[in-house]
Amino acid sequence: MTYRIMLIVVMMAFLSHIPVFAQPWQADKDHTGIGFEINHILTTVSGTFTDYDAELFFDPEQPEKGKFNFTVRAKRVDTNIEKRDVLLVSKDFFYADTYPEIKFASRRITKSPTHDMRSKDC
Repeated sequence: MTYRIMLIVVMMAFLSHIPVFAQPWQADKDHTGIGFEINHILTTVSGTFTDYDAELFFDPEQPEKGKFNFTVRAKRVDTNIEKRDVLLVSKDFFYADTYPEIKFASRRITKSPTHDMRSKDC
């Protein structure tokens, strides 16, 4: 079975405060989040990582030249079902005791129709 994970980063409020020149930015955790969706049989399971570090290099005039770098603590997953969260951090999925961090580096940034900035990788 193939699990497809899509990391979605919604930063509308964060991006509205960025000046017009490109520079690195640290994520404002009050206005950002890191989530995922897994398509499983006939349903989609979604969740978030509640402990993470994120850096954004962004120029609103040229968003395609930007990049995201994220590190999430694998044990800090939340799907709103505790039993599922325990399973996800186990050896069956994230193997969080051996691999406590999940790192993500964007390959490209695109602007969505809702003006969110998103980066997708599988």
